[in-house]
Amino acid sequence: MNVDYTINDDIVAIKSHSQNAYKEGQLFTCKGLKQSPCNCKTLLVDIGIKAIHHEGICITCNKVFKTNNNWWFNAHLFQKLDNLVQINEVHEILSQTAEV
Repeated sequence: MNVDYTINDDIVAIKSHSQNAYKEGQLFTCKGLKQSPCNCKTLLVDIGIKAIHHEGICITCNKVFKTNNNWWFNAHLFQKLDNLVQINEVHEILSQTAEV
């Protein structure tokens, strides 16, 4: 599954984070993208939230990896926010993903 955004794009969270790092509908700018260093090769996104710890963990295989103070999130939990999109269209996208 590919993401529809790249670095410096405005993105919106389509699902709240399990540890409340961000909420569904919250807006961010994509600061970076990378693959997880484990065999899962999950695409990760940097949304500018700093990590308390210097290590992250893959939620699929539980492998621990260095984070360099950035908290990396699963990139598939975000979608590109088109500058022409109205806020009610964002809510419509969020309701559609909640139904899936």
